[in-house]
Amino acid sequence: MRVVNEHTEIVWMPERASYFANAINLLSPGSNWQSPSGDTVDEMYESMVWLDKTKKKPTKAQIKKKCDELAAAWKASEYLRKRQEEYPNFEECIHALLDGGNKLDALQKKRQAIKKKYPKPE
Repeated sequence: MRVVNEHTEIVWMPERASYFANAINLLSPGSNWQSPSGDTVDEMYESMVWLDKTKKKPTKAQIKKKCDELAAAWKASEYLRKRQEEYPNFEECIHALLDGGNKLDALQKKRQAIKKKYPKPE
């Protein structure tokens, strides 16, 4: 799993239909259902087998709405993924902290340049 924001951990993929399982798991946590086949939400909804006797199956509209929300969250967090790719790794940070001086200053300048390159959306 990857962290999308400080509150939600979700596995993300670029295709809308791939949000399907995440949408169901968020709408009906712990529910029992059989993975569907298909390339679109409509196809996946029609082929899904709902096995849970205690939880209500989410509607196609609910799943589509949640998929749209997940896609928007993925797009909105693009700057975080780009920053993460370029940020110094943990080893570099630890060495800069322990060595201090110019290494720590250089690391901070690098981080600030990356933040400026990929600003947080307003």
